[in-house]
Parts: sequence; structure tokens; C-alpha cells
Amino acid sequence: MPKETSPEKNDQPGRAPRSRRAPRRRTDPLPRELGPLIEAMADGVIITNRHGRVVLTNAALGRLFAADLFPEFYRSSLKERSALLQPRSLDGHPIPPERWPANLALTGRSITSQDVLVRGLDGLDRILNHSATPIYDSNRDIIGVVTVYRDVTQQRRLEQMKDDFLSIAGHELRAPLTPILVAAQMAERRLQQPERMGEALPLVRDVIRYTQRLNALMAAVLDMTRIQGERLHIYPEPCDAAMIIREATDAETIQWRRPVTILCPDAGLWGEWDATRLWQVIANLVSNALKYSPPMSLVTVSAEIVDGDQLHIVVTDTGPGIPPEELPYLFERFYRGQHMGEGHREGLGLGLYITRAIVQAHDGHIFVNSVLGVGTTFTVRLPLHTPQPAMDAPPPAAS
Repeated sequence: MPKETSPEKNDQPGRAPRSRRAPRRRTDPLPRELGPLIEAMADGVIITNRHGRVVLTNAALGRLFAADLFPEFYRSSLKERSALLQPRSLDGHPIPPERWPANLALTGRSITSQDVLVRGLDGLDRILNHSATPIYDSNRDIIGVVTVYRDVTQQRRLEQMKDDFLSIAGHELRAPLTPILVAAQMAERRLQQPERMGEALPLVRDVIRYTQRLNALMAAVLDMTRIQGERLHIYPEPCDAAMIIREATDAETIQWRRPVTILCPDAGLWGEWDATRLWQVIANLVSNALKYSPPMSLVTVSAEIVDGDQLHIVVTDTGPGIPPEELPYLFERFYRGQHMGEGHREGLGLGLYITRAIVQAHDGHIFVNSVLGVGTTFTVRLPLHTPQPAMDAPPPAAS
């Protein structure tokens, strides 16, 4: 039910909130029919009188602000609510009470669709889009304000990540093209001079390496679109995870020119998985561990069969660790760790997003545990026998 308060009486010490007693006759012009309508709204609604005191709210508003953790919220003044919620602009500057839309609406202005950063009474920051409109009586005098709040935290985060992705993608996809062109032109000149033909081989290798990087970036974008369209298919077949782990890890050690400790048998971890996609999971996790840990730190990959029906793969680094507030977002698309310097933030922010999708397609699970100053561990658990996909399409060719 909507929360109704009567500031004239509820402000008296020792009196219980009006919402806990039978509501008295309303003296404001709001029809009682509005109560169920407001309560049914998914957006948070708060109606205040001309003094800024709360007249009516709905349950959605209580959830947005975690207001039920502090019942006095419903009997507070606008200034007191401002102190509780710490409203800020999106760039972090505090918004004083006189600039709140509810106060501006008391001057006769209608404020529409403004974003504000608010700290709920549970301590969590939220981005709320809010609008405020004055309420008039029959004499056209302003007697209150109705303010509507909508939680757009996730939406704004996704918008920011998309903007970042477009910026990053433009850079990352262009970055390999210049060295490919330069190396190809230099190789062409060397090949035209018989005495210098031997110098062309390293240049050709550079072309291959940068082309592979560009191909990997494009493959990541393609995988992202498949995941979004629920078209990321796997094609399980009997394979040895031990061999896949060693081959994928060896490829990353060559790429990063750093050793990785492998703690698993040379062979014998048999099961039914998509070998190409399993390789991709290992390569992504090992690459991440090498990218985000200091050059001389230890990176370990281990694997074993557990309980006779599960494959456990563990990738551990002894890097700086990941802040707790970043952990919930690690597997989201476009996300790149904010705690690392720009030099460590190459890529499109799709590796872990794709890794989780592949693991889930195998009916598996992936977990992360990280301690600042100690390191990070990713654990993948896969059933030994992945259900076959219900489709006739041929499996993709291995890259």
C-alpha cells in the first residue's frame, strides 16, 4: 500500500507514523483513487507538500532508496532527505537542496528527465532519472510536488560501455593495420633485391602475427553478436583436455614470452567438449593472467577430474588482485578493469564475457576469487559429458 503521512501530527514526538494507523481524512486535493495507481507503478513516486514534507510514497520508492531501513525518512524534510541521500551530479558534485527538482517545482517549473547520483540508505550508489511537477489546487496555488524516480544505473553503465567499446574498437582494429602495411611494404622491397631476400622472412612473420591479432579481434566481435543473438553453438566430441590445456597455454607463453606453470597430466583428461571452444577458454584465462600480472610473477594452470564426472580447470596469478567492487562486472561485455593502468587495458573487453558464455554452453560454471595484493584465481567446472546441441549445422572450422 502507498505510504501516507501527515506531517502536522507525525512530527510530534512520540507519535507513531500515520502509515501505521488508520488514515485520517485527506485535506489535500489528491483523489484517493491515485493511491492504488501510484502503488502499482514500477517507478518510485513521492508526493510532498509545499513545505517539502512527505504526503505519499509507493513501495518502489522505498526499494530505490532502501528507505525502510530508516523509517524516519518518511517523516523527514527535504533538507533532511538530502543529507541522507547525498544527491550528486554524475560527475560527483553535490547537489544542494535548493537545486533539487522538488524544490524547483515549487516555483512553478516542471523538471523532466534529469539524472542524479544518489546513495541509498543501504549504502549503494544508484543513478536515478527523475522528474518533478507542481501540484495546484483549485485556485492555481502550488500546494505540493510529485516526483518520479526511475533506476537507470544499469542502462547508463551499458551506454557508457558501448561508447567505450566503439572508441576502443576503432583503435584496436586499426592498430594492427599500420604494422601489417609497413612490414608488407618492407618485405616487398627486400624480395626485389636478391641479396636481401633473407631479410624478408622476419617481416613476413610480423605480417602473420599482426594479421592473427586482427583476426582474433574480429572473431571476438563475431562471438559477441552470436552470444547476444543466442547463436553461440558448441559441438562436443571426445577430446583430451590435458592436451588442449598444454597446447593453448604454450601458445600464450610464446605470445607473451613468459613462462606458465602447468600442473596437470600430459594426457588422460578425457571428456566430451568442443575442443576449439575449450582451447579458447584456456587461452583467454591464461592471457588475462599474464596481461594483468607483473612480468616476474607466477601464473599457474592446473586441471583434474573431480568426483568422476567433472573437469576442474584453475588458472591462478600472483598479480595485484581485483578490487571487490569490480568483481560483479568482470564477465560483462565491454568491461575492462578500471584498477589497471591504460597500458594494461588493451583489447575490446570481451574475453571473459565470451569465456563465460562458452562455459555455460557446456553446462558448466566459472568462478573468480581475488585478493588485493595476493592475486586472482579463475575456476572452471565442466561436466565430462556435454549434451549434444539439437541442430544439424556442421561444426565451425578450427582457426
